[in-house]
Amino acid sequence: MRKRRVWALLIGAAILVVLVVLATTGGADPRRPAVREARVNPKAAAEPSLPPPLKSHPRVVIAATQDQLPPGAQYVNANEAQTFHPPSDAEVRAELHKLNVSKFGGSGGYVNPFSQIANLKPLRIDMGVDYSGSGPVLAIGSGTVFSNSGPGWPGGGFVGITLDSGSLAGKSYFIAESVRATVKVGQHVQAGQQIANMFNGPSAIETGWATGQGDQPLALTLHQQAPGDPGGWTSAAGLSFDRLLVSVGVVSGIPQGTQVHGKMPAGYP
Repeated sequence: MRKRRVWALLIGAAILVVLVVLATTGGADPRRPAVREARVNPKAAAEPSLPPPLKSHPRVVIAATQDQLPPGAQYVNANEAQTFHPPSDAEVRAELHKLNVSKFGGSGGYVNPFSQIANLKPLRIDMGVDYSGSGPVLAIGSGTVFSNSGPGWPGGGFVGITLDSGSLAGKSYFIAESVRATVKVGQHVQAGQQIANMFNGPSAIETGWATGQGDQPLALTLHQQAPGDPGGWTSAAGLSFDRLLVSVGVVSGIPQGTQVHGKMPAGYP
C-alpha cells in the first residue's frame, strides 16, 4: 500500500512537471527556434538613402562701402553677426560657379597667379593684397611687362604687367617685394606663364593695381595710402584687386577694419 502511494506521488509530480513545461513554452517544439514576423515599412523602403550632411564653411567678412557691396550682401550688426550661419558646400559651389562665368573670372581668360605657390597665406589688404609663400608666380592674363624692378619697394622686387585681353584689357597690375622677376621689360606674356619667383622674405609680397609706369601702385596715385604707414588701412584699390583674385580662385586677403578708403575709377572690379 505504501509503495502504491509513492508511485502515485511520483507519477503525479511527473505529470505536473510536463504541464508546467507545456504552459511556459506554449506547446511549441523546443527544438525549433522561435521566429518573429518581421514587419517592413513600405514607405521607408521606398525612400532612397539620404546623403551625408554638408559641412559648413567659415564666415567671410569683407570691408566695403555701401556702393561696393557685392549683389545680395549687406551690413550686419553685432547680434546678427553672432547668429550668422555659414554657407553650405552647395552654396559655396554655386557662388564659385557664378564667379567663374562672370566677366572677371571667365571670358577674360584670367588665371590664379598663385596656383603653384606652396603654403600660400593671406595677409592684409592695403594698397594691394599681401601674401606669404614660395614658388613660381604666374601671369593673371596676357599682357606686356612694363617693369621688372622696384627700387622703391623692400628688396627691390617688382614685376608690372599691362593686360591686353578680357574685360580688364588696358589695366596694369604689379607684384612686388619678396619676388625675383623671370621676365624682361617689353616681353609679352600669356595667361599662366611664369613671371617671377616668390620666396619667404621678411616683407612677404604685395600685389595690386599699378599705374603702368615705373613701380608705383595705383592706390598711391589715387591718394588712398594711409599716413605714416602707406599700407596702414584697406584702400579701395586693394579691395578691388582682392575681388579679381577671389574670382580666379585665390584666397581673399584680410581687410583692416570695416572702412574702405577712397573710390575706384569706372571699369575696375
